[in-house]
Parts: sequence; C-alpha cells; structure tokens
Amino acid sequence: MAENDNYVGLSKEEVSALKELITTAESEEDSDIETELENVSDKSDQDITTDEDSDSSDLSIGVEIPQKRSRNDVFSWKSGRFCPTVYKFENETCGFHQPPSFLEHPKELDFFECYFTEELAVQIATETNHYFIYLKDTQGNFPNKSRLNQWVETDSNEIYLFLGVTMLISRNKKLKVNDCWSTDPLLHTPIFSKVMPRDRYLLLLRLLHFCDNTKQKKGERTFKIDLVMSFLSNRFKVLFTPFENLCIDESLVLWKERLSFKQYIKSKRHRFGVKMFVLCNVETDYILGFIVYTGSQTKIKPSDLGISGSVVLTLLEDYLDKGHNLYIDNWHSSPELALHLYQHKTNVCGTVRTNRRHMPKLPDPKVKGDIESQHTAEMMTGKVDRTSKEEVKKPTCIVDYNANMGSVDKVDMLLSSVECLRKTIKWYKKIFFHLVDLCMINAHAMYKVYTGNRTTLAHFQLEVIRQIVKKYAKIQKTSKKGRPSSGDNPLRLIGRHFPQKIPPVPGGKKTCQRICFVCKHTQRGVSRRRDTSYQCAECDKALCLIPCFEVYHTKQIF
Repeated sequence: MAENDNYVGLSKEEVSALKELITTAESEEDSDIETELENVSDKSDQDITTDEDSDSSDLSIGVEIPQKRSRNDVFSWKSGRFCPTVYKFENETCGFHQPPSFLEHPKELDFFECYFTEELAVQIATETNHYFIYLKDTQGNFPNKSRLNQWVETDSNEIYLFLGVTMLISRNKKLKVNDCWSTDPLLHTPIFSKVMPRDRYLLLLRLLHFCDNTKQKKGERTFKIDLVMSFLSNRFKVLFTPFENLCIDESLVLWKERLSFKQYIKSKRHRFGVKMFVLCNVETDYILGFIVYTGSQTKIKPSDLGISGSVVLTLLEDYLDKGHNLYIDNWHSSPELALHLYQHKTNVCGTVRTNRRHMPKLPDPKVKGDIESQHTAEMMTGKVDRTSKEEVKKPTCIVDYNANMGSVDKVDMLLSSVECLRKTIKWYKKIFFHLVDLCMINAHAMYKVYTGNRTTLAHFQLEVIRQIVKKYAKIQKTSKKGRPSSGDNPLRLIGRHFPQKIPPVPGGKKTCQRICFVCKHTQRGVSRRRDTSYQCAECDKALCLIPCFEVYHTKQIF
C-alpha cells in the first residue's frame, strides 16, 4: 500500500495499528492452511497404494468435494444444422398375439371376447349381484312398485347380451331408451323385445356395478371402475406388440354433471368431461394404454419431469429402449423429457411451448416451437401455391408430425357414430361404456391385421351384435315361470337354416305333418290352415317348402 494514501477520518497512528493487525491475521491464516495441507497429505499417503509399475505422476489425492450441478448445465443450445442420431426400431415381434383358445377361423365376436373376456363378465355379474344385496341391506324393503322387487341374479351370458342390446340401441337412435321397446307403429323395433324385456334391461342398467363398496378407501377417486380399467389395460398390452410409431394425446369422455376431476378442453368435441391420456399405435389405431386424469391423485409414477412428463413415462413404461418414434403435443413435451426419452433409445417429435424450462430464446417470438430428436432441418414439398404457382415447402418434422399425431382424434371420430354411451347419473358407468367402445376399436384393429379384411368399424360392430344375439339370446335368464312362448323366433332372420322332413312320432305313421306357421300367421294375405311335411329344425317351425320357408327366414313381416 502506498505511503501517501489518504485515509479520511483516521490519524497516522490508527493507520499503523490497522496495518499491523492485518499482517498478523494473514500470517496466522497461511499457517493454518499449511497445517491442513500437511494433514491431508499425511492421510492420503496412508490411504493410497499403487502398483510398482504405476507412475508417481499419475497419483492424485482421492478427496472429492461434491458440487451441486445445475440442470441448466445439461442443455447448451447452439445455432446450426441439427443432425440427430436416430435409433433404429428393433422389435421384430410386432402384431397380434392370439390367445391359446383362439379358433382357426375366428369370427368378429371372437376378437371382441379376446378383450372383454368371460372372466371380466363373470366379475361384473358377481359385483352386480352383490350390489343388489348391498342395497337391500342398506335401504331395507323396496317400494311395492319398484323394479328392484323383480330382481333375479344375473350371469356372464346375460352381461354379454346386455352389452349387445346397449350397442344395438346406439344403432337405433331414439329420444329415450324406453322408445326401443315401444309398441307404437312409428317407433316399434321388435328385435329389442324379442331379445331382452324392457324392465330387465333397465334393471340391469340400474344395478350394474364393478366393485365392493365396503372396501373403498378415502381418496380413491376411480375405485368404482378400477377393476375394469386395470383388467382391460393389461389385456390391451398382452395381446398386441406395437409397430414403430406411437402417439400420446388427450381424449374426453362427455360428462357435464358434478365431478371433482371434470375437465374442460375447448378443442374437443364434448368440451366437458373426464379427461383420459391415451397411448395409440399409429399404424393400426390400436389403443395400447390409457390413464384417467384425476388431478393430484392421478395414478402415475412420480418423477422430476412433472405430471405431464410422468404421464408419458407411465404410458411408455413397457415400450422404452426399443427404438420407437413417439409423437406428442405441447402439453407433454419439454427438453428434459426429450433428453430422458433419448437416453432410453426412444425418438421423439412434437410441438413445445416456448416458455418451457430450458428452452432457448427464439428469434421470432411469434413462431411456435418444435422439439425434435429424430429429424434434420430438411424441407419437403408436395403442393403448389394457387396464385404464385410456387412450390410450398414444409419442414420434414412438421409433415411427419401432422401425419402421425392424429390417431387418438381419429379413434374419437370413429366412435362418435357408434359409441354405446348412455345417459346416466353415475359417472363410472359412462367410463365403463367408453371402455367397451375401446374394446371394440381394438378388436376391429386386430380383425383387420389378422384377416386382412378392411371392413368398417360400423359393419364390424353390427356383426358382433348379431353374433352376441345368436349366441346368448337363447340362454337368457327370465323371472317368468311356465311354458316358454311359442311366438316368433328373433333369430329366424340370422344364422343358417335348412329344411328337413318332420320326424315321425314313435309308434305312429311313417309320415308326419304339421300346420305351416307362415300360412297360419301371415299378415300380408288371408290366414289359412295348410299342412306340410317340412320344418326348420333350428327354429322348430313347420313351413311349406316353397315359398314359406324362404319368406319366413328373409322377411321381417310376412
């Protein structure tokens, strides 16, 4: 320090005293540091051992001071041409994995029953029967005119028939469910009353249940439907191995009543409802997994990527490290998630919000961001501007994103015309019917992959309904006693029917005749009695060989 320095407010004696004090403190600090270094070196000499061939210059003290690394150090953005390392898809077992009990020539119903299995139908029937007992124990005797007094236990066959009727109602639009059983000539649809009585259907719809209410714990928001969701989620994974491209998007199940986790999405068709995150295979529109969003209690695996990133990791748990291409929207995407997926050999492409953490500043604030780990900065064209006649160029990533991101929306569009959702005051029943629709979507996708038949979803669903009626309508349960009705057979217009001779009565004549059913009950002409020697064994109706046999099996009203 220079001698001529001026110290405002201090005398020369005070300045000299301060200099001596500073010098003394510095000397003591140096001696302490030297002592610590000697102690460390002595300790390190005792701890470190080396081979004889090792060089002394390679030795270093094995003491590390842990330093907290900032997450910002992971991301270093640079301007330039992006050339990523794209992981190659390596899974060779893609496609449908048929169960051991699958038939050699399966029908449409067989594919549906791969997902909505008899095991699940038995569980639903059991819980429905238990729910009736629960209501009786908690509410006591029911009113005299209540339908609940007519209850008889249901089984898995009737559950399948109930689903078939529910899907058939969606194909016959009526203002009210009761109109399907109306006898008004303008509304009459006879198949409903022939397959299942109205009161029985409404009673099943009233008591349909999927859990034991006595086991519900506080805070379990989806407990009412967890049994069905967990079962179907597992079936979706087991029966199909996805192809290369996957996408994750939101879906909304319509619900406008009070519900703690009801969501509003302006861009969706329903806008209000229960939000679901859906993982879909792009090539087949197959639903691989789903998560029902319930706010802070959403069932996802916790991670440091937030709820949006945790949803992606939960859905992709079984599909990481296989080279899949994942397409996501800006609600899920972030630099941290892209890095995590890239470290697990999963390519990702999607839009991203510019205010996400670790995002670089874009030169133009009006430009939306894209996050990428599989595309370069190449441009492609395929259209020509109408006015300027110049080629319209687009980045390859934008073209691929638009081509692969719409699978979940496509599923919603396909279901919009054939969905079996019913108006109900129970939200979990709404979710159940939506899950039945997802089973139909996956069964249709598997039917196309397995058979190569490119039939539409509407036609596929109609065949499933037809086969359910044929398989289960004969063995439906009824509370009525006495002789079975000898009226019209609802299955006469479907299935395979062949004429045969009426077998003779033991000990009687060699030839036997009965009254022709069409001639006796015709509505298009004069009713008359005519005997015939032929019958349809499947329908157990005596019919004239020509033309009554053909008329009975081809015309609704004869």
